[in-house]
Amino acid sequence: MECSADKIEDAALPAQLKQINIQADGKPTEQQESNLLKLPAELRTSIYEWCLVEDIIPVTEQLKPPPLLHTCRQIRREALETWYLSNEFEFDIIDCDRTLFVKFHTYLDTLGLRTDSRTMLSLRCKGVDWSNLVKWCHGICDNDDGYIHWLTIENPLTEVLDAAMKIAKKSRGLPWTDCEAMLTSLRRVAGRADERWLR
Repeated sequence: MECSADKIEDAALPAQLKQINIQADGKPTEQQESNLLKLPAELRTSIYEWCLVEDIIPVTEQLKPPPLLHTCRQIRREALETWYLSNEFEFDIIDCDRTLFVKFHTYLDTLGLRTDSRTMLSLRCKGVDWSNLVKWCHGICDNDDGYIHWLTIENPLTEVLDAAMKIAKKSRGLPWTDCEAMLTSLRRVAGRADERWLR
């Protein structure tokens, strides 16, 4: 669901809200007098939730916050966490390649946000590539914040990816060879259920 000035008008909200301008280029405007900001904080929060909560947001390389978050700095500051913590972000991980997650993580850094246990992330693992999974786990083991606390796990492939990440996280501070040995054991077990893990 995108929130725009048209959508606000359609909702028959107070007349002063119809004057909100949303900049199309995605850049915050200079702070200007806004009728929205004259409303009580509780009402503004309700408006943010109505405009920003979409339930599930597919994560792609083109992911950008909704236009409402670009109206002015104060609205961005007040509403950004609502958008981030009230929606579930859904990833399609292709061949265990962590590139999309790293880009998402970097993007959140630019917004001043971090992934943590409150972040609702779901994962659909599509395809298997053990070498990519090992690279991902090596990064987690090295403490690069590549660990993901998943809200939902869609299939057996995702269960293996999740188990590998947990091994890597628990191996922080240990030599990489210890983590690698545990991952090799996991690979053998996973390979019994799906031989693609052994390729």
